[in-house]
Amino acid sequence: MAPSSNTTPHITASSLRLPRLISRYLLVLILIPAGLYKLFAPIATLSHDMPWTGEHPLMVRFTGIVDIAGGIGLIIPSFIRSAALGVVALMVSAIVFHFSRGEQANTPFNFFLLALALFVWWGRTRPACTHFDQFKDKTSQR
Repeated sequence: MAPSSNTTPHITASSLRLPRLISRYLLVLILIPAGLYKLFAPIATLSHDMPWTGEHPLMVRFTGIVDIAGGIGLIIPSFIRSAALGVVALMVSAIVFHFSRGEQANTPFNFFLLALALFVWWGRTRPACTHFDQFKDKTSQR
């Protein structure tokens, strides 16, 4: 029997498990080191990489703490959804901040992190595909 030409790929929660995991840990690997750098590097050093830090030293320290908190929250299962939303809020704030200063060229990485955080958050709001659901899907295709 020839396969139907009307078949479309079926994306399940389990098929997105690995991309969600990679996205989450990519965020962790970016946020925690960036937060540590913002928190502990001298402002003079930071201002060479990020000119706005010289004008707003307390804000850069605060965002360092938020970066670290978001990264740690993405590791702890019960906090993943909240942490992802926190990262979304942080990235939206960063984008608005840079646009308000005419620094649009500095925002592509923020948009990338925003997309990752939204994907992680979205993935945590989807109902998990259980073993029974996977079995049911296979039997319904027969």
